Amino acid sequence: MTSSAAFAQTNSTYKYKLSYGIITGGSAVVTTTPSTYNGHPAVHTSIVGRTIGLIDKLYKVYDVFESTYDDSTFMPYCSTRNIHEGKHTQFETAVFYHNDKVVNSSLVGMKEIEPDARDMVSGMLRLCNVDFGQYKSGDVLTFNVYHEKNAFPIHVKYKGIETIKVNKKQYTCYRVAPMVDPGDLFKEKDGLNMWISTDDSRKIVYAKLNFSVGSFKLTLDE
Repeated sequence: MTSSAAFAQTNSTYKYKLSYGIITGGSAVVTTTPSTYNGHPAVHTSIVGRTIGLIDKLYKVYDVFESTYDDSTFMPYCSTRNIHEGKHTQFETAVFYHNDKVVNSSLVGMKEIEPDARDMVSGMLRLCNVDFGQYKSGDVLTFNVYHEKNAFPIHVKYKGIETIKVNKKQYTCYRVAPMVDPGDLFKEKDGLNMWISTDDSRKIVYAKLNFSVGSFKLTLDE
């Protein structure tokens, strides 16, 4: 992957609502602040996702994902996952040793990774800050990630620049589609689409995941 189009944006908070069809069933907050790691300047981002309303009473979800990473390469130093979904809970810390091509997970110990592997949080922010000007619509980018005890590549299709309207405000966005396996659950291989603002904030404005039985939407709630 090439260098970032912008440095990580610090001191920012973005709120989102999550809906399935006409039902708003969740919220998410993405917070980014300056940090340090072993004396090195760094950035810390947390993503807190939770169910709300009736959905929360039926099946409570409260997930927290955190990552501390370099502000220009988005390479993670460490990450945590704190999962509460119904009766299922899981907590994991991961420390990345990129030069040694390993990650030390509190769940599985040392695991081999690619030297450019990121956790999901720093990987998402790296995607948001790609210099899309050097790509054309239809190009596919590859990111290496470590998530839930596993290391694997994610392929993302770039779909060009689009203008969308969210909450009565227009945004010029890069549209990207992380590739998913089609089957009984998903309608198509690029059923997940994300719209990332082209301004310096490079925030996710809108995302839509098309299932075989409906669509799940994430909308910026400024």
